[in-house]
Amino acid sequence: MVNVVENVNIANPVSGIPVAASAYVLYESNGAMCAATKHRIKDNKLGLGRTISLSRLKSEFSESASESEAELLPSNTLVYSENRMLWHTPAVRKPMWFLMQGKSNGFEVWWPNLLWDVDRVRKRLSVFALGRSTRPCPESIVYHAPLMNIDSAGVLCEGTARLPRELNLSSIDRIQACIFESSFTHVNHNATLRSGASDIEHMQYWRKQSRSMSRVSVKDMSSFGRLRELLS
Repeated sequence: MVNVVENVNIANPVSGIPVAASAYVLYESNGAMCAATKHRIKDNKLGLGRTISLSRLKSEFSESASESEAELLPSNTLVYSENRMLWHTPAVRKPMWFLMQGKSNGFEVWWPNLLWDVDRVRKRLSVFALGRSTRPCPESIVYHAPLMNIDSAGVLCEGTARLPRELNLSSIDRIQACIFESSFTHVNHNATLRSGASDIEHMQYWRKQSRSMSRVSVKDMSSFGRLRELLS
């Protein structure tokens, strides 16, 4: 079985319009790729091909993808790889919503400094808290986020707050909306606050924070561990 993959040259000095420059013919045997040839294209016709190793084929496409995806990382980004995204955000004053017993309550509060950890393979968001708004180092203490709908491992129970399909730098705002714009419904573990809290007690804590306009203190949060432990 033969498959053809076009290689498009996007640098047309005359018109700027992409033109087909070369094509790859992929050969399969028993459902597995076994060989490939590379062909130049001239006057919209496929030229004679030359054999190209499968490792070189992979390398050519990897190099092309790396060049096209190169971008400047935001200063608050800690990790950005094929499998993972990790970044932090400073405390911010925003509404926080709760939905309990069919009633919706919202308070204007200071959200804590947050650490966001996205597993790009499993399509999973984990959220933690930090004691400072500055960029953390490997020895920085990571806290359980004092938020509902997050389990003891930091993983968000999405509910109706769904992660975007594409998990990359351009979707960070939509990822954060899963927390900032959600309606919290339940406490998922006993260390959400250091002293522990039921659903109602947790909401009362945030109502008190709103009335006093206080920021979350590290004394109110439970330690999760060091950042280096989370990275490993």
